[in-house]
Amino acid sequence: MKKARKIGAFKEYMVGRSSEVTFATVFEKYEAIIRYLAAFDYTGENLKTSHKQEAAKHCNCTIADVENALAKFTWAKEAQKKIQELNKEGKPMPKNIAEVNFLFN
Repeated sequence: MKKARKIGAFKEYMVGRSSEVTFATVFEKYEAIIRYLAAFDYTGENLKTSHKQEAAKHCNCTIADVENALAKFTWAKEAQKKIQELNKEGKPMPKNIAEVNFLFN
């Protein structure tokens, strides 16, 4: 995520209008949350409510922020799996976020 934040590759994931500074701040927060949660479960699949509460307290954010970051992380993992499957099958790779979203429909 750190590399993506630096090059601005994930701007399409954010809904609404905002500035570069806001995008950077949001991704820094998401990155901090995911890094903190990775200490409990790096897959994000077996996290307890107490882990999420600790992450919210540690990162100075709300539980909703933690849930949102975790949802985006899970979506990105699933998208990566689907893209790897396409690559194995020799199918064309998605060129934008809309095409990636189409894979889930």
